[in-house]
Amino acid sequence: MLSSRVRFKFRTSILPTTLCLIFSLFPVAGNGELRGKVLRISADQRAPYYYTEHRAGTEYLTGVDVELARLLANEIGFRIDFHEGDWATNLVSVKSGESDVVLGAFYYEDRASYALFSEPYRVERQVLFLDSTAQPDFNPATLDDFLEQLTDHSFRLGIVDRYYYGSEVTATLNSPEFSQLVTKVPGEAMLTELFLNDQIDGFIADRLVGSRTIAELATTRQIHEYPLVVYQANVHAMFSRENFGPIDVEEFNHALESLISSGQHQTTLRHFAAPILLTNAISGNWFFVLDIIGTIAFAISGVLIARKEHYSLFGAFVLASLPAVGGGVIRDLLINREPIGILATPLYMYLIIGTVLTGYALNWILKFVRGRYLFIFDISVWIVSMSRYVLPRNVFEVFDAIGLAAFTVTGVAIASRYGADPLLIWGPLLAALTAAGGGILRDVFRADANNPALKTSFYAEIALCWGMLLSLFIYFRAMDVSTDAMRTAVVVTVVGAFATRMMIVALKLRSPQF
Repeated sequence: MLSSRVRFKFRTSILPTTLCLIFSLFPVAGNGELRGKVLRISADQRAPYYYTEHRAGTEYLTGVDVELARLLANEIGFRIDFHEGDWATNLVSVKSGESDVVLGAFYYEDRASYALFSEPYRVERQVLFLDSTAQPDFNPATLDDFLEQLTDHSFRLGIVDRYYYGSEVTATLNSPEFSQLVTKVPGEAMLTELFLNDQIDGFIADRLVGSRTIAELATTRQIHEYPLVVYQANVHAMFSRENFGPIDVEEFNHALESLISSGQHQTTLRHFAAPILLTNAISGNWFFVLDIIGTIAFAISGVLIARKEHYSLFGAFVLASLPAVGGGVIRDLLINREPIGILATPLYMYLIIGTVLTGYALNWILKFVRGRYLFIFDISVWIVSMSRYVLPRNVFEVFDAIGLAAFTVTGVAIASRYGADPLLIWGPLLAALTAAGGGILRDVFRADANNPALKTSFYAEIALCWGMLLSLFIYFRAMDVSTDAMRTAVVVTVVGAFATRMMIVALKLRSPQF
């Protein structure tokens, strides 16, 4: 990927030579002085490359292409005037000189007659998205298999009109033979709507655009990225020949090379790509169940302490809330998350309230029936006999370890999603804060001088270590892996953190001390 300067040059070594030959055939319009100019840049709404989001009550234009353009503007000293339009309109505007630059362009020879191309600043992969449970036999391994199985399975495919998917695929999909199977739409956002309305069986889209759209959907259908790259190509900034010449583009390229060398380029790409892939990786029901188990287990730890130390019902609620959501609240306040997690959904507060009330009810029932009903004695004897084989403490440790593992991943995901940079520092720290911060708060609230998380318990260290491993994977591989590979990394983190905690409990290991 673009993270390596050597590989970046290797992939683009042929393009500069070709462009130089093309440039020699046309007059030079620019004078090589981008500094101080106002560049009219055109792009179409296409998250995560160019889109608006709400920040502090206002709309803010952002995205991969937008932020890279701003970094380049700061590097060179030009100003930017962004214009939004559909792709066809943008091409016409740069050809006429109405726009100076169009972002997110593939290089084609026919465009070289009216535009100059920068060196590539990212790579775009067009992949297939589908619901594998709907057609489990649809499993193409190559592009030839893909085109063949479209017909064999009468697979209804959605694509974006006028998008290029490689010469063979584009020609085939535009042929009369496939006219009944292929649905063309103006933009990628419409593809998911057609899919959810069961008008198509799958669609081709940029992997990040498609993944981000899926992450924002509230649907039970399991749309996922199929591990087959339909088309991959470098993406460039396209300059109008009416307003600029090769010297201007070369100045732009030098600034781009500087961003790559400094690491700002890769940081920007990772900032937008990693949260999308990670959000999709943990969006399944399996992780949601782990999150709920962890929340209840942490709440139970507070209820047990409240019963042992004779707290009031409200005191029990406070002791249950702190380990369950306290670490997440501090994390969200630290990174200025809006709204904080517990305000975004009441589910976790419902779980805590339900746990406290259930614990209170059980405690009241045991007190009420004690010495009154003989069958309670029989039940007590049975529980005592069963505890020889399955200790309640061991069961609690299992659920607590599940919560530790799930919250570790959540901390890294929040750090990535909200741009806590550098991720290699904030990913592990927010993982430890999410998993163990609430328990520390609870013991501080109790004025417990022997706070186990800070003195003896090997607990937060587990979240710190496995959070670091997941952060390392995201840092170095976020732009290269699929959603399935990211999900595998999440599963490894969850299993690893859980197994580590259970090993610590079994061996009764303690944290290193001064």
